[in-house]
Amino acid sequence: MELFIPYSPSEQGETHEGESATKRRQLLQLGGAPMAGVLFDRLWAEPARMHEALDASTVSPARLVDLQGEAASLGVRVVRVPPATLVDETLMRFREVRKLTAKKQPCAMQREIVRCAAMYATVMGEILFNEGQFSLARTWYAVARRAALEVGDQYLADIAMAGNTYGWRELLASLRPPQPALDAATEESV
Repeated sequence: MELFIPYSPSEQGETHEGESATKRRQLLQLGGAPMAGVLFDRLWAEPARMHEALDASTVSPARLVDLQGEAASLGVRVVRVPPATLVDETLMRFREVRKLTAKKQPCAMQREIVRCAAMYATVMGEILFNEGQFSLARTWYAVARRAALEVGDQYLADIAMAGNTYGWRELLASLRPPQPALDAATEESV
């Protein structure tokens, strides 16, 4: 992106074509960088706002398929890439689905939206567990389990419960004092 190339004083004698790019770089260097952060926030927020506007009455089947597909994709990617890289995307999608659950939807659609919430919450629990945030991971797994049980999806509820249980085992294992090594004489007598 030409906009973010650092300004170099040797470019001051540029032709008219490169002038606007130079001015943008100068602006960023002279304090416009905070504006770039706002721009990036808006770039992330606006598509979500458009989806919210389109979903205001009811969620379309195409939108539901998109949400389900993204949840499944995150569920696969969370075990293939560093989980922390998926926090923003997972949280953003979870927020979208959470907002949709608060809106009145046809019963079948509502059920599928809550299932998506369970999927996103499970992914977030997995991310947090892998980052060593066991307590927070348990909170997300509990939300995932409740959402799954609300719609009668025992399979998703079991996945969330297993993740929650696994977190407890890891936490307890990390708290257990190390066992002293047995010397050779003790091993032979046993």
